[in-house]
Amino acid sequence: MNGRTPWHQDGLDAALARATEAGRPLLVRWTASWCPPCQELRLEVFDGARFAALAPSLELLSIDGDAPGAQRDGERLGASFYPTCLLLDPHGRELLRLSGGRDAGAFCDLIARHAEVRVPLQARIRRVEDGRATDEDLDAFAAQAWSLDGRHHPLPGLPALLEAAWAQAAHAPLRTRMALLVHWLQAVEGGPARPPPAGAAAVLLAGLHSAPLAFADVYALALRPARLDLAAPPRGTPPLRQALRERLASLADDPMLGPTQRLILLYGRVQLAGGRVDPALAHAVRATVHRAQHEAHGDDARLSVLNMAAELLRAGGDGSGARALLQAEAERSAHAAYFLQALAGLHEAAGDRDRAQDCARRAYERTPPGPTRFARGLRYLRTLPTTPQDAPGFERALRTLLSEVAAQPAPVDGNQRRYLADLFALLAQRDAPAPTSPARTPA
Repeated sequence: MNGRTPWHQDGLDAALARATEAGRPLLVRWTASWCPPCQELRLEVFDGARFAALAPSLELLSIDGDAPGAQRDGERLGASFYPTCLLLDPHGRELLRLSGGRDAGAFCDLIARHAEVRVPLQARIRRVEDGRATDEDLDAFAAQAWSLDGRHHPLPGLPALLEAAWAQAAHAPLRTRMALLVHWLQAVEGGPARPPPAGAAAVLLAGLHSAPLAFADVYALALRPARLDLAAPPRGTPPLRQALRERLASLADDPMLGPTQRLILLYGRVQLAGGRVDPALAHAVRATVHRAQHEAHGDDARLSVLNMAAELLRAGGDGSGARALLQAEAERSAHAAYFLQALAGLHEAAGDRDRAQDCARRAYERTPPGPTRFARGLRYLRTLPTTPQDAPGFERALRTLLSEVAAQPAPVDGNQRRYLADLFALLAQRDAPAPTSPARTPA
């Protein structure tokens, strides 16, 4: 049991049996103790009074991705990224999928509304594909965390699905249309070039200028402002970027925002500056990080806040400040392994391979058995030199890692299967022979 609201931790099958017997929807929290956004979601939403009032109408299940057997449940749910929250009806059909980025009121309102109407997501998808979407379907599409959905719609077909929803949303509220566009931008990013939906730039511009937006509405754009470039040809991009810059600045004055949210808004402004951080923005970065350091109390809160603070410092050109912040937390925090892992990345980016290797090794060694230890062991292997004289050390580390995986009581499922594929890709890249290991073949 965790926080002020008790959560069961007995696995998906037991939770579904309880939900079916009670006739109540099931809220599943896919999480990890080391995950900064997971801790923020717990502190800001699940430990709050608003969620405590909603909880009795739901069955609650928390799944830590590092627990034995958890990856198999995650695979059944199509959950791999942390945090993912899934609302299921009493028969196990998905109603809604959410991540972080919303305040407690908005998050709980969405859960309460979908728990009451109980329309399966798959039924909404069919109506959108058939051109029969209701206003409620479009609202659900706007709320759904499509980027985290590993079960309902394969990514290659997601842009077309969202375009179908957009074509039926001409009379939907501006915030709904804007949310659909942000989902579309996320879906097409990094894929084949695709023309934006008709009127996309105009709706984004209108939304950024005039809609009563909250932090959740601009969260994805604050993290990756370059997504705006996919919505308009080059000549149309500067007004969109300027509108986003102004909106991020105005939202920063919201007294309801927490320290991590303020850091993310400023991170978006730094990204929009394109590496040209002027003195005023640099001062804002330092002041916001300083404030965040003093506002975050307790290891879980500091994990969420200072992870983002270090990323903001790095993006603002203060790599040494980011490294110093992470080093200080690695020396004092119960989440030292996470901060060491992040520190390894910064040392590697700075060209200091020895420090990167040392931090990656220490992060791996401090992580308990489970999928995350496998991932950090793989990261450590990537930092090892590739010279012939270093080959024996690499082989020893590789065999140790695979022996640990083989010793696990649960099969290689979910994220671990992906890590194993990444490992063999690393071996192919290094032209190393695949080891003879007792590790099980992925199911």
